[in-house]
Amino acid sequence: RLILTVGAVLLALSSGVSTYFIYQHYFTDRAVPGFTTIAILVTMLGSLNLMAISVVGEYILRIYHETKARPHFVIGSVLDRREAGQP
Repeated sequence: RLILTVGAVLLALSSGVSTYFIYQHYFTDRAVPGFTTIAILVTMLGSLNLMAISVVGEYILRIYHETKARPHFVIGSVLDRREAGQP
């Protein structure tokens, strides 16, 4: 979940950087030809890739918990006893 949050923050930051690069490309003469496209693609696709990897990781985590084959009612009764202070 942390990686998903980091990916979302990086996507927001890359949107801001992309806006700056587009402004610099169209309104100033200091832009290097081709740099704007490469910078936007690398930042956007990198952050989207990070978010996709986090979704796959979350899916694998749920599969891992499911393959432990622990009955849900047993887990619930053990947790309820611990919260009540019983061993």
